[in-house]
Amino acid sequence: MSITILIKSSSQSEPRSVQVTQDESGLSFLCDCPAGIRGRICKHKRALVSADESMLYDEDQKDSFQKLMDWVNASSYPDLMKALKAAENDLELANGRARDIKETITRAMKEGLK
Repeated sequence: MSITILIKSSSQSEPRSVQVTQDESGLSFLCDCPAGIRGRICKHKRALVSADESMLYDEDQKDSFQKLMDWVNASSYPDLMKALKAAENDLELANGRARDIKETITRAMKEGLK
């Protein structure tokens, strides 16, 4: 089964079309934007799975959008997003530690290394 949702575009007046197909292999997403055509994650796919109804181009698609959100929430997507958030938090902490160490090295090179 497939659902096509029209998503507002920031770069053109016409909407972008995101088709979501649910089959035995799970959910697949196709967008008609340049990144989506190449199979990349795009802002239109991200907007769709973010559950932000304000991105809908056509208000009459709210029922289809809700059905799609049910599919997404029943998929591995929520767990993948939790894992991504955890990895991003780890990266932010590591970047902070690296900045601190660089500052320590800079100070030591200015004041003298021991």
